[in-house]
Amino acid sequence: MSDWGFVYILGNHAMPGIYKVGTTKFSPRRRAEELSRGTGVPHEYEVFYYAELANASAWEKAVHLQLADRRVSEQREFFKGPLIDIIKAVEGDGEHCSDWDSDEAKEARWPGRMSQRNPLWFEPHLHSPGYLERLRRDRA
Repeated sequence: MSDWGFVYILGNHAMPGIYKVGTTKFSPRRRAEELSRGTGVPHEYEVFYYAELANASAWEKAVHLQLADRRVSEQREFFKGPLIDIIKAVEGDGEHCSDWDSDEAKEARWPGRMSQRNPLWFEPHLHSPGYLERLRRDRA
């Protein structure tokens, strides 16, 4: 059985410096929307980074072990620290098939280089739940 999926990093501006690292078989954006529906969430979750992997569940577990000293709660998938450190843990040695950086992730990678005069490339339709799920169906 295939374990293709996405390992993602979500952030919420109500919790600066705390990031959710999880996995999903569907679109990371769809997962952020699901989590944002809760009544106890003051702001919507945003996708800051994701990687598509052939072994997503195992990769997620390895990342959680690597970030264990940054874990906010033993029963939750939330970790404290600079975003770039969380991204590097998810990236690992680059075994992923594809990945995506948000504006926040690009700013974390290259501090001070992003500005309104130098807008970041972003095509929202490429990261929409429908688009990603169509790609995954074609692979199955």
